Amino acid sequence: MGIVIDKKLSDIQAEMALRVVNSLNLRDYNLEIMVDNDILLFTKGRFVVRVPIDMIKKEAWSDIRFLFKSVLESSPLVFNTGADNTWGPEGPDY
Repeated sequence: MGIVIDKKLSDIQAEMALRVVNSLNLRDYNLEIMVDNDILLFTKGRFVVRVPIDMIKKEAWSDIRFLFKSVLESSPLVFNTGADNTWGPEGPDY
């Protein structure tokens, strides 16, 4: 599938998006890249990383890397389905 860039992005925005993808080695993530005002949206499934264009212009790579790691590489939520149900009709039973 690769990287999909929305046609609404200007040439400069598309260049910035590809710069982020190449700088952070995100080619294998199958991202869809869109724009919302001055924010680039990098989408993978239900996960969306919002990167302000100003952050790319300032070359704040450690901050951008943190955004991607915190969203795309975070562990999924784990629900304890084996726990006892402690909720009664009026709230939790302690």
